[in-house]
Amino acid sequence: MAKLVNWQYKKVEVIGRGADGVVYKGLDRETNQTVAIKKLHYIHCYNGVPDITIREISLLGQMDHNNIVNSREFTTPPPPRQNFLHQILLGVAYCHKRGVMHRDLKPANLLLDLNASVVKIADFGLARTFQIPIREYSPEVVTLWYRPPEILLGSRVYSTPVDVWSAGCIFAEMVMHQPLFDGHSKISHLHQIFRIMGTPDETTWPGVTSLPNYSLDFPKHNPEYEMKDVIGKGGYGVVYKGHDLKTDQIVAIKKMYASDLNNSATMQEISLLKEMEHANIVKLLEAKPNTDKGSYLIFEYLDYDLEKFMKKFPEISKNKQRIKNFMRQILSGLAYCHKLKIIHRDLRPDNLLVDREGSVVKIADFGLARKFGSPLGEYCQEVVNLRYMPPEILLGSHLYSTHVDVWSVGCIFAEMIDHQPLFNEFFEKDRLQTVHKIFRCAYATTWPGVTSLPDYIPDDFPKQDPKNLAEYVPNLEPAGVDLLSEMLRLNPARRISALDALAHAYFKNDDAAAAAAEEEEDKDNVGGDDDDP
Repeated sequence: MAKLVNWQYKKVEVIGRGADGVVYKGLDRETNQTVAIKKLHYIHCYNGVPDITIREISLLGQMDHNNIVNSREFTTPPPPRQNFLHQILLGVAYCHKRGVMHRDLKPANLLLDLNASVVKIADFGLARTFQIPIREYSPEVVTLWYRPPEILLGSRVYSTPVDVWSAGCIFAEMVMHQPLFDGHSKISHLHQIFRIMGTPDETTWPGVTSLPNYSLDFPKHNPEYEMKDVIGKGGYGVVYKGHDLKTDQIVAIKKMYASDLNNSATMQEISLLKEMEHANIVKLLEAKPNTDKGSYLIFEYLDYDLEKFMKKFPEISKNKQRIKNFMRQILSGLAYCHKLKIIHRDLRPDNLLVDREGSVVKIADFGLARKFGSPLGEYCQEVVNLRYMPPEILLGSHLYSTHVDVWSVGCIFAEMIDHQPLFNEFFEKDRLQTVHKIFRCAYATTWPGVTSLPDYIPDDFPKQDPKNLAEYVPNLEPAGVDLLSEMLRLNPARRISALDALAHAYFKNDDAAAAAAEEEEDKDNVGGDDDDP
């Protein structure tokens, strides 16, 4: 929003203020029109834009009336964590440059302005100057959760690294919204640190055994995994690229935040993953549920997700044989899930993993997956990314089955062809109307029962002739267009199954030798790049 206001819009004066933000009178520099700019505060909203804001935007986007205020534009600021950390470290570096240790860095001693854009270090009551050689200081400093191990072990000779440790703990807390270490006593806090970081010895920390509170009786916590780069984030947790110290293999580590809801979802995901063993389903190597800091799922590591693969290798990923190969693998993995009566419910390009050579694709992230039975049970509507959401869920159905996954894969298929989402609207109603425009009107004759769905409104869907799907995917061969049309049937009961899709003519005339030759030709271009995705 700051960039938008600074360059396109000029804030003139405040005309309103409330708990959720400020309203400015403004000037649109492009049109020279006077506008109202509502700037929202997200200080207490840890999962991005609040639901109430999304609801307001959605409703305003659907309305166009002389007596309803017109919403012209909406934009969100970048996540503030990196910006906050940068400012904190700038302040800490300034203190250290002037020979000052803060010695009590914690969230309560970091102050934010009203717009949550500036952070300042406060409360220097425990701060001390330092010099070389380092002298002794009191170990009774720093709030326990942010206290470094050297002070916990009784060291009186310490310097600026104590502030860096505290800032690191604050950084982790900004990401997780809970303390990384939250021991209730010095000893329990040390044990938490050692459990994650490993128990120090003279090899890893020369001189540690001579510290006053060091004990040879400390349990030897040898970390099994080393977490490296963050490769994914979501509402449930963070995914890291990791190193298995036992096998020397690269792995993916999914850390789930600790909460009753997440614990239940994690156990469900573990249960489903343990049932499955298939070449096109990501392999769960180990599960560590319900630890002090959440749950950890250890997966085999693949270098890309499909979204990143398409962006990094745009020409290679449009190779017709490669797309056909990917589709066969995705449908094979999906048919296996459905055979086990598992609905994925969140298929999208970033939940499909691709290996370094660009030849293997695997279905991942079963956090929203559910078992289904006969008769069908009711399920939540809050599943599937909007771009890949089928019309039955958009229309409010709680009774759905495997067909929702087939629709999602159809959308992914179309996106692989031209690297553009087939349905790209931001609002559910707009997306439904685009689906309707491409296909046909969902009257009772074409989709029995559609008019009884909760969100079906006849006036929103005027009768139209169906479009030729080939117009929307001009680079897809006729057999592929036919398969896509079977996967994207509005009536879920008439939608092709994953198993039947594998037998479609699109795959019949596939020259496996030619496909292999083309892929081998491309492998150097894909696998030879050592950069991380």
